[in-house]
Amino acid sequence: MTRTRSSIRVGSPPARVGLENRQAWLATPALLWILLGLVVPLTAIVVFSFWTGSSIGMSSDLTTSNYANILTSDTFWGTVRWTFRVLIIVLLSVTLLGLPVAYFTARVITVEWIRTGLIFLLFVPFLVSYIIRMITWIPLFGRAGIVNWTLTTIKVLDAPSDFLLYTSPSMITALVFLYVAFMVGPVYFKLQQLDKDLIRAAQNLGASPLRTFLTVELPLIRPGIVIGWLFVSVMIMSDFATERIVGGGLSPMLAGTVWRRAEVLLWPQASAQAVTLVILTLALASGLIRFAQLDQDL
Repeated sequence: MTRTRSSIRVGSPPARVGLENRQAWLATPALLWILLGLVVPLTAIVVFSFWTGSSIGMSSDLTTSNYANILTSDTFWGTVRWTFRVLIIVLLSVTLLGLPVAYFTARVITVEWIRTGLIFLLFVPFLVSYIIRMITWIPLFGRAGIVNWTLTTIKVLDAPSDFLLYTSPSMITALVFLYVAFMVGPVYFKLQQLDKDLIRAAQNLGASPLRTFLTVELPLIRPGIVIGWLFVSVMIMSDFATERIVGGGLSPMLAGTVWRRAEVLLWPQASAQAVTLVILTLALASGLIRFAQLDQDL
């Protein structure tokens, strides 16, 4: 009997090792996909950023002038400051809008199918192309759009206003409504995961709903809030269509400057700005994670 147990113990590690090897092979297709879809393009962009380029093409002559121009360009860093200013405004807005919606859905709505339906409706617009959603703002808020027509009809405005479209506030408003769902989702799911006994304990000790939320629920849903910030930040940093379609290109953001360089075939300069954009985005994401200690929560 002892010999049998010993043989089983000796034979077990190779079996586990074989299972781990098979699990590693299962991850190979995903790793290859990431390699082809992410690593290879990023590597190419980094290489191109050191090439020499002009409006008639580019050559493989290595140069650091593309990065030197970025570091010494007041216009570029002014665009970076404007992009982060827009980002901060949008993050504050989606937080103030998203938290009440997530709390209402998770706590006030008690019927499960209604709650599921509301979350589904929140993400229904994402079934439509991003560009299509942006284009719909033109017939809604243009000078001849529905909103201007309504406001002039009911005499709120004497004449159609240009403030609703092709301005910085209209661009920021579009960004808020475009990305607020990415704040509601993580916060809602985090609220659903909270231990209900903690909330009942706070209520039994006499805490009001507001005090319970501020002292018990809000600290516990912090990872969901930070995840929402990460989603919104990454997408805004890479957004170039909204500032062109809704903002009219009058308040260009950082991703828009990369697109403009690519439009005039200045590929090395666009690549250098794209690398800078990636570095700033990674630094922003890393700062959010470290500041909120999200790595420990996850």
